[in-house]
Amino acid sequence: MKIKRVRKNLNKNKIFFETVFVFIASISAIYISFQANSIAENQGKIMEWENTPNLEIRKTQIYNDSLKIYDRTIWLVYNHNSKISNFDIEKDYSFLNFSFKNTTDSIRLPINNYINLGGRVYGTSEGLIYDFDDKYTGYSKYLLWNSLFDIGYLDIESYIKISYKTVLGKSEKKYFQILPSIKEIDSLNWSELERFHIKNNTETLYINNTTSNQLRIKLLKMRRKQ
Repeated sequence: MKIKRVRKNLNKNKIFFETVFVFIASISAIYISFQANSIAENQGKIMEWENTPNLEIRKTQIYNDSLKIYDRTIWLVYNHNSKISNFDIEKDYSFLNFSFKNTTDSIRLPINNYINLGGRVYGTSEGLIYDFDDKYTGYSKYLLWNSLFDIGYLDIESYIKISYKTVLGKSEKKYFQILPSIKEIDSLNWSELERFHIKNNTETLYINNTTSNQLRIKLLKMRRKQ
């Protein structure tokens, strides 16, 4: 009887240890699988980062000795970190902002053809890849600014939309403000600019073909309507 009882207890212990072993093995397998997935995910993120381009835009101004002003602005587009292809500046939006003196009144008008997107391609996919300018509008802006200084202050805002493909074949779009400062903006900001430009299309200016007197009359007329 004692032998049978011992055997019975051994069988129970065997089943218990086998169950514990299976449980531990299952937990270990899940942990190893989780770790493997985590490593694969991290490697994927590293690969994506290594193949993510980093676009940078710099601005330089050209001084005109005869006019004694900076009459041309050039923007230089640099790409860092990873090669790209099919680079293009698809669209630009520019606006004239005018703030009247001694008041909070201001006017914002769309400008057409302020930026010359037909710039110079450098034939590289990294480093300096492209440049473009403002069509020598600096002189026109200078004349308008001086002529209207008695009633307020004039400033220009410009934005561009860039598209390209990464080495992984992924199509990307980036949006930048390039005047008065340079910074990246998101697609929501771009959509707002687009809607404003379309809504106010009838008030669009061609700054090189607009005299200071024409702009003065237009601004004062729009101010009275506000």
